[in-house]
Amino acid sequence: MVVQHNLIAMNSNRMLGITTKQMAGTTEKLSSGYQINKAADNAAGLAISEKMRQQVRGLTQASTNAEDGISCVQTAEGALAEVQDMLQRMNELCVQAANGTQSSTDRQYIQDEIDQLCLEIDRVAETTKFNETFLLKGDIEGRTTTVYMTDYSVTFTKNETSNAIQDASKYKLNYTGDMNLYVIDAKILEANSNSAISAYRIQNGSDITEYFSDASGSAATATDATDVVLNSGAFTYKTTFNTNSYAAFINVELNSNLSTANTPNGDDANGKKADLFIDATTSIIRASIDLYFYNTDTENIVRVSAGESVEKYLKDDRTVEDKYRLVDIVYADSTRANITEKYSDRIAASMGLTGTDNFFGTRLELDESKQKLYDVDGKEVSGIRLNEFFNENGTYTGGLYTTNQARLIDQVFASDGSQGYAGVSSLLGNAAATIGKYIAQSAQKIAADLSFNLHVGAQSNLENKIETNISTLTAAGLGVDKLSSDGIGIVDATGNNATSAIDVVAKALNIVSRQRSNLGAVQNRLEHTIKNLDNVVENTTAAESQIRDTDMATEMVKHANMNILQQAGQAMLAQANQSNEGVLGLLQ
Repeated sequence: MVVQHNLIAMNSNRMLGITTKQMAGTTEKLSSGYQINKAADNAAGLAISEKMRQQVRGLTQASTNAEDGISCVQTAEGALAEVQDMLQRMNELCVQAANGTQSSTDRQYIQDEIDQLCLEIDRVAETTKFNETFLLKGDIEGRTTTVYMTDYSVTFTKNETSNAIQDASKYKLNYTGDMNLYVIDAKILEANSNSAISAYRIQNGSDITEYFSDASGSAATATDATDVVLNSGAFTYKTTFNTNSYAAFINVELNSNLSTANTPNGDDANGKKADLFIDATTSIIRASIDLYFYNTDTENIVRVSAGESVEKYLKDDRTVEDKYRLVDIVYADSTRANITEKYSDRIAASMGLTGTDNFFGTRLELDESKQKLYDVDGKEVSGIRLNEFFNENGTYTGGLYTTNQARLIDQVFASDGSQGYAGVSSLLGNAAATIGKYIAQSAQKIAADLSFNLHVGAQSNLENKIETNISTLTAAGLGVDKLSSDGIGIVDATGNNATSAIDVVAKALNIVSRQRSNLGAVQNRLEHTIKNLDNVVENTTAAESQIRDTDMATEMVKHANMNILQQAGQAMLAQANQSNEGVLGLLQ
């Protein structure tokens, strides 16, 4: 027996320490749920587990990315559904406007709605965004492409139906005066008193050609007071108002002062020719000179001869009744002294003219309208259809003719001296028939398609990218901007623009349909991607669980075993510590 070294107690203590350490390990695993809590628990298993965790967490985020992608695609597709609905309405309007029963005024009403739809398409494109990214107006920070809009330029149109540029001698005349002009048969000047004749009311911008004599000569000569000399740039035209057939009147002020005499043609107190006097016998107010009244209800002009009663045309204060307008002839005629007098008194004072000034000289202009061109089949080409004859760079590619005969000599060339079909040069025959004479081009920049990649994988492989492209779907991007009033518009006399617009809208509908189809395909692909990602996450998590998770049942068995061993070790240590007490018995 020894007392310096209690080997039994040392052995019991060592074994108890091992048991306690193992007991601590099982307790850690049971409390954390992981069988690998530190690298020492399973170094190789920890590395494998962390790699799997990287994959699982990356794939989980990729699934979220795909969900965000679906939300983005749905936002764009929902906006395009509204754009497509607007395009369908535009198609209806264009078909309606193409019908021959519609007048230019009707087409203008349709144009007003198309204008609003074009503006709304642009507004949708400008405001549709997802997480601060605008989805429908293209890549605003990237490259741009140039698109061209081609329309007929403003050229002089002849009165004849043919618009060949040779022998261009007659042109339409437009009235540009501020005051309404009333044109009436010249018989009104000789008509009996109180005779009424229908008048044609001419407003600013109205065609007044039929009331003028034929244009004459290429150079102007001496003119009388009613001649008009207009210069188009290439020719000079002399035009005369046809005074043999027509008389022209405008609104004038009534000199309501009474004549100082009680007979016609007297002067008022100011020495001016009076319009009115009182009959000394009957006290009836009569015309001092020949007066003309326009009836706004019947659109007639009534001639009241000097000396006739005018009371039915006047109010109590001797002003003109509301439904009448006092009018007077607008040109001087030396054969009628009273008309010349009235001309100088009324018109000269208000317009700054002298008695021999030409009223029409500053109130007419050559009509400026769009000269038409024809295709090889002799069909008139509308302004909207003109773009078919130009490439993407805005360069004329040929195929247009100046008449519906579509002859070699009628070709329109890109520039002077250029060669056309069969070597016919633009310098032959129709020498001025270059495309710049007939059309005007405008260009604008359109942003390129918006492109973004959805990352739907845990690794950096490019195969994990799903590319999504959204076209620039503004009105210009769809090509329907030319249908608005700011572009070419659909309003014309024939409905050709509206007819061509149907194809423009159809093309735009096809663009939107194709884009919606593409977005739908992307959405379906993303949904499949999400399902696959979730499946991979689930199975990878299961595999990682096998490595890292604690088998609770097994660890509980170990924990119970270690608990028993720990208690037994504590008991044996206690017994070993008591073994030295036997030495005391020997020492007694």
